[in-house]
Amino acid sequence: MDIITLYDMQLIAKNVPESVTFKLPFLNHEKNEVWSAKFNELLKECGCSSGQQYLLYATPIYIIAVVSLSSYTSIPKKIIIGSFLSLLIITGLAGKAVGLYQRNRKMQKLMNQFYAENNLPEIK
Repeated sequence: MDIITLYDMQLIAKNVPESVTFKLPFLNHEKNEVWSAKFNELLKECGCSSGQQYLLYATPIYIIAVVSLSSYTSIPKKIIIGSFLSLLIITGLAGKAVGLYQRNRKMQKLMNQFYAENNLPEIK
């Protein structure tokens, strides 16, 4: 996505393109490249690393729960394993959702930084 006007800046957060190329006429070539790199780095974040962290920290707890439930209760093994797998999926999805939320917050901060550093009024 080419960023040619300030209006295009607002579309970055709404459309979340794979990459952007800044071609703003009021910035020189180097600044356009710097801002393109900053935004593209942030656009690469998909929430997967956050989901992975959630799974990394939750899985040992789930394993302990599975072992405990299968050893000390009469709950059928199919239900325990099904619950374990369901919890893994839910945890991964929750982590991904949090990661995407964090990316959107970072995107807004980066946009605010862009407007502040270039002495531009923010478009709401």
